[in-house]
Amino acid sequence: MLVVYSNKLLKKWQAGCRVFCNIVVTRPDHRENKGLHVHEREHCKQWKKRPFSHDLRYWLSKKYRLACAAIAYKKQAACSGNIKGAAESLSQYYRLGISAEEAEKEILQAKTV
Repeated sequence: MLVVYSNKLLKKWQAGCRVFCNIVVTRPDHRENKGLHVHEREHCKQWKKRPFSHDLRYWLSKKYRLACAAIAYKKQAACSGNIKGAAESLSQYYRLGISAEEAEKEILQAKTV
C-alpha cells in the first residue's frame, strides 16, 4: 500500500481513501492513525481480490459496499475501540440508507479473514 499524505482528493468528512489500486490518500494529521491505515489496507486487499470488478461493484451495489466497508470498519474498530464511531460513519457517509444501530450490527457480524 502506497500512502500519500495530502488533504486533496478527500471529501471533508474523510480522513483517508483508497483512490486507485493500492494507492491511499490520507490527511497529514492522521499519519499516526493506525486504525485508519488498517481500514484502508483492508480496502486495498479487497481490490486485489477482484481488481477488475471491485470498484464498479463497490459503487453500484449497496450490498457489496456494505459488506466491504463493514469489514474495514470492524478491523479499524479493533484498533481504535470505537465501534460506535465506525457505525456512525458507515451509516452516514456510504449511501446505504441504514441507521447507526443497523451499521453497528453489520460491523459486528462482518466476516473477516
